[in-house]
Amino acid sequence: MNFILKPILGVTDIPGNICGAFMSKRGSFQCSKCAPNFGKPISCYYVLQSKGTGHIHLTLNLTEIDEHARITIRQGVHGHNLLEDTLKQPGSYTKIARGTTMVIGLELPTAVWPAVSFSFDFETRGDSNVRTGGCGGILRDFQFITNPGYPSRMTKDDVCVWVFYAQTPRVRLEFTSLNMTSIFGSAASLEIYDGDKITDPLLRIYDKESGSPVESTGNAMLIYFHSYLSTSAPGFSAFVRGV
Repeated sequence: MNFILKPILGVTDIPGNICGAFMSKRGSFQCSKCAPNFGKPISCYYVLQSKGTGHIHLTLNLTEIDEHARITIRQGVHGHNLLEDTLKQPGSYTKIARGTTMVIGLELPTAVWPAVSFSFDFETRGDSNVRTGGCGGILRDFQFITNPGYPSRMTKDDVCVWVFYAQTPRVRLEFTSLNMTSIFGSAASLEIYDGDKITDPLLRIYDKESGSPVESTGNAMLIYFHSYLSTSAPGFSAFVRGV
């Protein structure tokens, strides 16, 4: 499934035609019948971050939704973005993050334009130090990344998004380990995009036991991991760096 994630840093209000963003400390988003603005099928992920101090308090108002769309809420704890709730009925929902991150997903899995309208506001409250968080983020310099649970096992329905910005002309991803199989076949996929959003070209999809290095043509690369099954396979580990 494809999605767009446009990294937007800091305190911000995200316009309804933006499919996905990183948001820090506090912010808001409103979608009023916004699905026709995006491709289909598609998923948009809004990553809310407290930056380690205080807890995210989220209020989400779902005014309209049909069977062709779903809103998901994932809690970022212990290196996982774990599915906590799938919203299928209109209503007002309030959530408090257990860790430093929370991920709101607008998931449009079919080729039918859905009727969906919702909005959310969040802010970070308190001054307590929060030590646990999810996976993914905005990367710079030399980085080592893995899937949640590596090297022990993969957990079903983890979603992680990384965007790497290099100070050099290109970005290179090189695996040190790759095994995402189960007895039923592929247990996860890793999609690599040539830029910081899905409208940029898809460079490679990895979903099995081997993978050659891949380089971007510019100084940005988007990396998307999604696990479909829980399995004892370790998953992947890789270096990401500018070249």
